[in-house]
Amino acid sequence: MVTLGRSDLDHQQRLLATERDRAERLLNAVRLVVLVLLVGAALAYAPQLPRALNIVNASLLAIMLSWTLGQHRLFFQRERLPPWLSVTNSIVEITALTALVAAYGVAYSPDLALKAPIVAAYFIILAALPVASTTRMAAWVSALVVLEYATLLMAFLASGRLVTVLSPVAASSSGAVSPLDEGAKILLLAGAGAVATYATHWQERLSRRVSEAARESEQLQARLGAGSAADLGGEARGQPTIAPIHFHRPGVHFGRLEERPQGGLGDGRPPVHHHQAHIAPPGQDQRLVWVGR
Repeated sequence: MVTLGRSDLDHQQRLLATERDRAERLLNAVRLVVLVLLVGAALAYAPQLPRALNIVNASLLAIMLSWTLGQHRLFFQRERLPPWLSVTNSIVEITALTALVAAYGVAYSPDLALKAPIVAAYFIILAALPVASTTRMAAWVSALVVLEYATLLMAFLASGRLVTVLSPVAASSSGAVSPLDEGAKILLLAGAGAVATYATHWQERLSRRVSEAARESEQLQARLGAGSAADLGGEARGQPTIAPIHFHRPGVHFGRLEERPQGGLGDGRPPVHHHQAHIAPPGQDQRLVWVGR
């Protein structure tokens, strides 16, 4: 295994940063598409929702569309995006989602807010983390998701407006929520965050292994090139070239091939090189075999 030097590690970090930069640009385009779809969903829901909830939807969507289009105009013309933009996008998305659910609870009812389909968007945010995040950032953002949702749940409980029943079946048919359901949501968010963090770490480790393999291949090609040049030089001088080859086969022991030139001393003929192999005794472990040409 080849050990990477400081210059190799720096090159690897620059390569990862470049790929994350490209991924962040792609994610912003995906973010815009998702927001457009949410606008369509808000319009479809609008006739069936109270005016207060429609105002909440319109306000949060306007803020997120402004942020998405604004960062494209401010930063995406540069060669490199600011390093803080990726983590800022994750914080903005999580906090906007938490604010939306909280606004649902304040404007209408906490049980409606916690049962709203938009809560599933937390998992979409976590799923995107391995694309453009570092392992540390993925772990931090995953913890933030769990913290914000748990804090929101505690705030609803403390307000006295959230009715709870232990049975999930009874909660599904009434204006209440089950602590078992909400606890399961928190555990699922924590599990999804752990998976996203591990996937990010695995991606970084895979990138390091690919870099090491590429470096090892370059060094091997350089050695083979140097060996070929030496062989050509030896043949040009009329000398036999000898190269060591290592064999390792369990239960088989090789000795040393001896090269014995014959002829060519006074009869005008070129020397002929014969090779003789000696098999090492079973008790010895000689793995170096000399091959002459």
